[in-house]
Amino acid sequence: MRILLLTLLMVTVPAFAQDKSERDAEREAEMFGGAEEPADGSSARDDAIFGDAPMAPAATPVPTPSLLEQADDHLDVGGNLLLRTNLGWREDESFDEAPLSAPSLFDAYLDVRPTDRVRGFGQLRLAYDYTVKEGDTDLFGRERVPFEILLDQAWLKFDLGRVAYVTVGKQRIRWGTGRFWNPTDFVNQRTRDSLDFVDTRTGVDLLKLHFPFEALGWNLYLLGVLGGIESLEQSGVAARAEFVIGEMELALSTLVRKDAPLKVGGDASFGLWLFDLRAEGTFQRGLDGKYYKGELDFEEGVFPEEVDTEGEWYFRGVAGGDISIKYSDQDSVVVGGEYFFNQVGYDDAELYPFLALNGAFTPFYLGRHYVAGYALLQGPWTWDEASFTVSTIANLSDRSVVSRFDFALVMLNYVTVNTFVAAHWGQVGEMRLGLEIDPLPFVPGLEDGLVVPTQLVDAGVALRVAF
Repeated sequence: MRILLLTLLMVTVPAFAQDKSERDAEREAEMFGGAEEPADGSSARDDAIFGDAPMAPAATPVPTPSLLEQADDHLDVGGNLLLRTNLGWREDESFDEAPLSAPSLFDAYLDVRPTDRVRGFGQLRLAYDYTVKEGDTDLFGRERVPFEILLDQAWLKFDLGRVAYVTVGKQRIRWGTGRFWNPTDFVNQRTRDSLDFVDTRTGVDLLKLHFPFEALGWNLYLLGVLGGIESLEQSGVAARAEFVIGEMELALSTLVRKDAPLKVGGDASFGLWLFDLRAEGTFQRGLDGKYYKGELDFEEGVFPEEVDTEGEWYFRGVAGGDISIKYSDQDSVVVGGEYFFNQVGYDDAELYPFLALNGAFTPFYLGRHYVAGYALLQGPWTWDEASFTVSTIANLSDRSVVSRFDFALVMLNYVTVNTFVAAHWGQVGEMRLGLEIDPLPFVPGLEDGLVVPTQLVDAGVALRVAF
């Protein structure tokens, strides 16, 4: 079955020309995560690309100057630049001792459209941080690199008789309806930073087959998941079905992979009175990473034990919604909230140091219970190019909290300035990291001890431009 699926996925998805300024804006949102992505992981452009465009002519005409000018439209070159600098103040540190970071990104792409039914896209990412030196490590001893060249996206789109549509290669994808948490987004290998204003994750290696049922407004997706495989038997198969039932949008998804947890999930969004509501949840048999139980005492040499999760079922679920409240004839404020239940989360922060040392520290997915709230002002009053966002995330299990204020302003039509300030408060825990471990010669990695000053305030500024 898997071989048949992967064979079917290897064949040609339309692309029709758009106004270049529109494409630039859409690409900026697609590359930097500036806009909400549809549940199927496609961009807003895909509706046009996969639409009923006319068939390409069967014969190639003799080149003329006008045709050569049209040929230039078949290749688009551009990119995005994100320059940012962040500061973090920690307990018992003065202002001039605050750690500095500058995780900047440069994305460059080639967008090829030889016919209205074929499109290729490639994007390279350069990641650079001038504050990192060779040999530097993060708070938990992991090596940092000052410069990286990454393949962000490289895919080909085509159609099969305008009945099914294929995307082959490394591509962006995101499933789920949650604003801060997406447990059903299990095709991605990395979790999203719930507070960052850009989604810095790169694409996933996939063979995606899309069957649209236009009369019903339904969609079926079959995916071959190929990332990190060395043989065909290591590949995975994912499926997703999207339905429109009245005012509700519903999706069911699953992922099957050899020697990996079976995952099934669903998400929904709908309107109820003045509220836009959403929910998603997933069940999985076994876990992807390590899970520990027990007590931790470094000085006494007492450590938790890894739990065998194979064959056990675990649940993660998100429920939330928002409401738009008008405060003038043309302006409104969006206020919303979200709750996340994570069955495999920890009830307190006791094991966090051990998790960090063993590669099992996963931000925003550590606790058992989370809650978040936010308010968004988009273009208030005469400030049409500005937006203000206030958000708070609390880990109810360890009682740590982070609150953040974001401001964005578009200048000169192309340059976006993003600034933020975040305060860490509550108990010392996930959202307010801090720990101190005395030197332990008999524990690998702790021969010199480990000190992480408690987080207090973070702040940053960024410049973004698309070209």
